[in-house]
Amino acid sequence: MEHIRCAETGQIIEKLDTSMIGRRVIVETQTTAATDWIDEVYCPVCEAWMIGTRATIGAFLTRHGAYHGHNAHVIDQM
Repeated sequence: MEHIRCAETGQIIEKLDTSMIGRRVIVETQTTAATDWIDEVYCPVCEAWMIGTRATIGAFLTRHGAYHGHNAHVIDQM
């Protein structure tokens, strides 16, 4: 199970929202912990939107780029 904690307070974050963008967090799994930041991306073509850690946003961008075709530059970082 993965937990996301606020790096400043140590409190577990249950749900991400736009007020958290730019906040440093600690992502904990059973085997490791890593520092990351909360960010968001938006696709102006299909209106897909995601808020998450930069690592999960990177995975979203990879999958979403494949969905629209790798040559389509449709993802804007907000």
